[in-house]
Amino acid sequence: MKSGTSEKRRSAFAPGEIGQIVLAWVALSIAISYSYAAGGDLAAVVAAFIASATGFIFHEMGHKFIAMRLGYVAHFQYGGWALL
Repeated sequence: MKSGTSEKRRSAFAPGEIGQIVLAWVALSIAISYSYAAGGDLAAVVAAFIASATGFIFHEMGHKFIAMRLGYVAHFQYGGWALL
């Protein structure tokens, strides 16, 4: 990039995409940790949120960035009914 130019760097994420990823992760985490929360085991709920974050987010970003590396346009979109 030349100095003095005002080139904008393109984001790898579409507008609203990060919010959709976070929403899907929270929904998945709640589904995984529901039985632990009902039993009052806060440590297990926190562990479920952390475990699902690493697995889910790395997995989905793997799809996205491999597709982008291969020249495809890739965006994460959650399915509204799928979150239920």
